[in-house]
Amino acid sequence: MKDLIRIEAKPALLSVNFAELEKHLAKELEKYDVVVTGDTVKDAKALATELNATKKIIDTRRKDEVAKASEPVKQFDANMKKLVAMCEAGRQKILDQVQRFEDETRAKALELLTEYRVERWTDLAVNDEFRRAQINDLAILSAVTGKGALAASARRSVDERVMADKSMQDRTERRLLLLENQSLKAGLASPLTRDHVNSFLFEPEEVYQAQLDRIIESEVKRQEEAEQKLREKIQRENVAAAEKQVQETISQAKEVGVIDRDLLDEASQTAADLASSIISKEPDQSDTAQTQSSRSCGESNTVTCFIVCSFELQVDPRAPEEVIRKKFMAKMEAAGFQSLVSVRVNKQQAAA
Repeated sequence: MKDLIRIEAKPALLSVNFAELEKHLAKELEKYDVVVTGDTVKDAKALATELNATKKIIDTRRKDEVAKASEPVKQFDANMKKLVAMCEAGRQKILDQVQRFEDETRAKALELLTEYRVERWTDLAVNDEFRRAQINDLAILSAVTGKGALAASARRSVDERVMADKSMQDRTERRLLLLENQSLKAGLASPLTRDHVNSFLFEPEEVYQAQLDRIIESEVKRQEEAEQKLREKIQRENVAAAEKQVQETISQAKEVGVIDRDLLDEASQTAADLASSIISKEPDQSDTAQTQSSRSCGESNTVTCFIVCSFELQVDPRAPEEVIRKKFMAKMEAAGFQSLVSVRVNKQQAAA
């Protein structure tokens, strides 16, 4: 294009008899290069008026000649600016088309990337909760081939990100599966659930394990405190029941007019021994371990069966029910009945 531009320029030539005018004007001004007096003031004013008119004439001629000489330059400048504007308009039109093409290509790339990502999520059975792979940054011009297909490099990038989602899902599922075992192994009666660990479930392994250990330790301590309070409560209730039983036994003996002091002392001692055994008894460790094992396994080969029998015995009407119960249980245990749990005595009133 630059070879087609041909410009013929002739510098403007403006000629004036400047030296002659300068010499004449300087000579005229010499007349008044003296102090103005009363005799010369009138002529001085007249010359000043004449010089002003001369100045206007010179300035007007200057402007007219400059304007005439500048006209070709102005026309040239306007024409060249028009050509510049035409080039800029053509350039912008091309850029707009390029932008439109690139936008359409990126949109196509995003569409193909989205479809491929869903396909890979489905293939790997990634659940909605773990579908986190972002692909917007992959929607670039090179992501689409000339035939409009998804480029191999873009596919590899999507594969890597979807596999990261799959790994996160597998790790999370493994953590939740181990959570119950870790809880029971630590001694918790009720295993932790996802709600306990959800706030740090997706953290790196070392962070997750540290937080889990902290929660398990806290839960074990809380459970031990609750169990201790429950044991203390049961002991208090049992002691109170034993003391009540002592009083009832003594009262029954007095009501029937027991004169056998040894029998009354035996009844009192029986209740006292029961209260003492309740206070001192600690849970059997093997029973506790067996209970926890049963909870962790969640299944058993046996069930508990309760058998109720009635025995009719002839006893001294003055004998307290607790003494009768104790002696009956002793006889049953001596006969080999070791699974006897409880005995209730219902003594009928003697006929009047």
